[in-house]
Amino acid sequence: MTERVPTSFAAKYADLESLLRFGVDELEARLKASLSGLRPVAIQARVKSIESAYAKFQRGEYAKLEDVDDLVALRAVFLHPSDLPKAIGVIRQNFEVLLVKNDEAGKPHEFNYRQPHISFTLPTDYLARHGELSWLKAELQLTTYIQHALQESVHDVIYKGVGFSWQEHRLDGRLRGLLEIVDSVLENVANVAKIENEPKYETFDKRNEIIATSAQLLGESRMPTDRRRFAITIERFLAIAAIDIGDLTALAEKNSDIVNALSLNPADKILGILLRERLDVMIKRVKGKKIFVSSELREFLPEFDKFPAGNLISI
Repeated sequence: MTERVPTSFAAKYADLESLLRFGVDELEARLKASLSGLRPVAIQARVKSIESAYAKFQRGEYAKLEDVDDLVALRAVFLHPSDLPKAIGVIRQNFEVLLVKNDEAGKPHEFNYRQPHISFTLPTDYLARHGELSWLKAELQLTTYIQHALQESVHDVIYKGVGFSWQEHRLDGRLRGLLEIVDSVLENVANVAKIENEPKYETFDKRNEIIATSAQLLGESRMPTDRRRFAITIERFLAIAAIDIGDLTALAEKNSDIVNALSLNPADKILGILLRERLDVMIKRVKGKKIFVSSELREFLPEFDKFPAGNLISI
């Protein structure tokens, strides 16, 4: 609502704002390219609103617009806290960093807003072509996905509300403390889960047996990266073939040509063994279900000619 800002200031800022938008677009593109290796969840960029810029002058923080260090502000959002110091290192390598704030550990009893902020300038090669932005300082905030969600939720209430509330600020601090714990647990979920012993759970126990048996039969190095999805897929194949994973070892020994086939992926190999050994059973039990068949497996096994075409998915 620019009517709350003096006309003289609004006019000067409007002229500057169009120039800033060129800078923010360039910075956003450069940041996305520089940080791509860390796989940020999101990168946001904005030009400071007229109202926010004017408020800084009302507080006596700056003498002229060109001194404001966050007229262009960006936020890079990552999954885990350990990504933040890595991102700082990347920014130092790719930009002229002027200042880094809030990158040190805070007091152990405080849970206030403490995401790292980096003040930096536009890249030298860009300034060589756009010297009119040589004065521009941008500010980058680094945060985690969870803290970003909290910040988006409470920002207007806590920092731009119609009054001051001790309870609101207190709740903000308590939430940040809780989310800091959640951030830490999520980043180390595999280790945290091992604090307690695994209970007996038949579904998972059977799937783990599928993973272990498959690795033994096919070779550890040939197993897929996502073994959980692999186990669920094989579980389905075994159910259609009406056998247990324990029966697969003997069947695999009879079909070494499939096991050693370089053209087949791990799931194809097990499906191929089952089709060769349990074709009649699978034809009877596949009703209402569909099986994906790769062209490599179809070429390898002539048995597919007998399988109901309506139950096959081919690409």
